[in-house]
Amino acid sequence: MYICYVDEAGDTGQFYFDRKDSQPAFVLSGLILPYVTLRQYTEAFIALKMKYFPDKCNGTRHNAVLAELKGSDLRQVFTKKNEQNKRHTLGFLNGLVALIGEHRGKIIGRIHIKKPDTPSKPAAIYTSSMQNICSSFQKFLQARENLGAVICDSRDYNQNNQTSHAIFTQMYKYGGDAYPNIVDMPTFGDSRNHAGIQTADLISSALLFPMAMHAYCIGHGLRNTHVQPKYRVLRETFWSKLAQLQYRYDIAHLDKSTKRSGGINVSDKLGRKHGSYLFKNPNNDSQPPQP
Repeated sequence: MYICYVDEAGDTGQFYFDRKDSQPAFVLSGLILPYVTLRQYTEAFIALKMKYFPDKCNGTRHNAVLAELKGSDLRQVFTKKNEQNKRHTLGFLNGLVALIGEHRGKIIGRIHIKKPDTPSKPAAIYTSSMQNICSSFQKFLQARENLGAVICDSRDYNQNNQTSHAIFTQMYKYGGDAYPNIVDMPTFGDSRNHAGIQTADLISSALLFPMAMHAYCIGHGLRNTHVQPKYRVLRETFWSKLAQLQYRYDIAHLDKSTKRSGGINVSDKLGRKHGSYLFKNPNNDSQPPQP
């Protein structure tokens, strides 16, 4: 059995060009972990936190799991001048990415880069992103002839209910279950008690969100606190490592051609860059993105 932990970064609201704190993107990512390694992963994740952030962890493993490291705080380190803090945070994030790989983890998800001053449909964006994650997770489970469950970071009651119902409609539609290998609708947990949800937050907020800001939002005249050229170091360090952690699969067409899908999908309403641009070496940004 496999568990897919889901968390977000940014928001689904409208992006305003003239508001410096307006969110240019929404990221929803899923971390897939084998159930059989879940205990070992949790222990290793806690040990990694205690190694790099002992003051936050308050000395014991039980306290350490409650001490959340928010990805939004970690990415802010790279906008400051303290080089020691940057090296320290890169060490932790490198350890986290290595830990996911060691425990056979995979990442999937969706990134929405917003067009400024354009009305947003928050419920539709979140729902479609969640359905995208469930579709990729279903492909993952089907390929392994296995079962899985989805655990999301809890939002408020109405948002949780709306998310579960959106998946319910796909599971119980007249045409058949869209996710037969997912055992039930998504459930919701308190991130303070789930190493998997905490990791999904770090993937979304400390890695994918700032990398997307650099890849898709630089060069469009956005004077925005979230669009930071200094996030380049995160792309340089992790573009290849995260690319390898994606779960990707082929979709066959009637003409016998195939198309790669899954992984981290990007909808770029700002510059119309291809989704794979996120996982290109930023030192080769002079090359045109794929159409």
